[in-house]
Amino acid sequence: MNNMRGFYDHPAFDGIDKNFLLNVDRTLRNISGKDPTEVLAAIMAISNEAKRYNVQMTPERQQALMMHLRNCLPANKRTQFDSLLRMMMSNM
Repeated sequence: MNNMRGFYDHPAFDGIDKNFLLNVDRTLRNISGKDPTEVLAAIMAISNEAKRYNVQMTPERQQALMMHLRNCLPANKRTQFDSLLRMMMSNM
């Protein structure tokens, strides 16, 4: 997974603690991006980091992150990612 620039540049993340963003970057660099379940595990890790840094994951930030992660997946894995997200959201 690469191209974190789009993630950092999104207006939803203006003014966010740089250490939090560096940890998000590190988390995303440690996943291959080939398996949607691996991406979902990264989402959980990022959520934990947000709590640690007291960063509120607003709906805008969540959407920006999800779209970035989805776009980093191969096209043939995006439908599976969408299905996993829907399943997660329905269980919340």
